[in-house]
Amino acid sequence: MASPADRPFGCLIVCDAHLSGPASHDGAGQRFVLIPPEHKAYAYALDVERRDLPAPEALAQALGPDAMKRWGEIEVIAKLLDLPAHIVLRAVLAGDGPALRWGQGIEMHRTDSLTHWRVIGRRTLYVAEGNG
Repeated sequence: MASPADRPFGCLIVCDAHLSGPASHDGAGQRFVLIPPEHKAYAYALDVERRDLPAPEALAQALGPDAMKRWGEIEVIAKLLDLPAHIVLRAVLAGDGPALRWGQGIEMHRTDSLTHWRVIGRRTLYVAEGNG
């Protein structure tokens, strides 16, 4: 049986080319899909980056030695807010990353492996009164 650490937010990450759901390509041809729990209270996002691939030069210069680890968090925020990642990157570089994340109710959990940086994020879905 999987422990809670193996299933952050109750989610499971699988490598699959066809399943629907929040997904991420690892830059080396593998596609990972997030299988969230059945309840519909949250929107979820996933980013997966290989540890052994170098960061693009511009990202390495902007984000430092852990560029791809940090990039995963930026990608998750961008996906959850439906914003281009470069806009979120600008906010992070300006020091506004925490405010953007917490101000929008985004929770993140890292589930890194020996081969991949893996980030799962979720954001509460708000249901208007009388509509749900």
